[in-house]
Amino acid sequence: MDLNINLREARKHANLSQEEVATRLNISRQAISQWENGKSCPDIDNLKLLADIYDISIDDMLKEKANSITKPDELTIEEPIQESLVKSENPTDESIILMLLSCVLFPIAPIGIVIAPFIIWRNKKTNRFWRLVLILAICVLLYSLFVMCVGFANYLNWGITSYK
Repeated sequence: MDLNINLREARKHANLSQEEVATRLNISRQAISQWENGKSCPDIDNLKLLADIYDISIDDMLKEKANSITKPDELTIEEPIQESLVKSENPTDESIILMLLSCVLFPIAPIGIVIAPFIIWRNKKTNRFWRLVLILAICVLLYSLFVMCVGFANYLNWGITSYK
């Protein structure tokens, strides 16, 4: 949202200086400057007062384009804007592939030790199920390490009791 640009354009359209607006609002000129430079935003009370001073509606101040600021006596007909309720999906979302790879490699211990770090490296926070993929990859890695340690201990006959 380009509130800062709209505030600057509205002030210039009303032929007011930052000092004059600040005096009317009982605030500092620096606050007006910060609003117009996008470093901060006015609170709702000051926004309402600004709309009254500039003789425009709050809706016009919050619109995307600064050139859409009009006075209330100027009638404009706008086409309704349809907003998509569907969340835009990331086209490079690899979360399903990484989850399937983790699940397939879960029982295969030696491969899981090599592939799990790759899955963790490849996982991004922009993926839909990035936390689940991370947890699955860590589980695969820990399980693979456990199976390898048990297999190695069994091969060397460590901790195995024989009954005779």
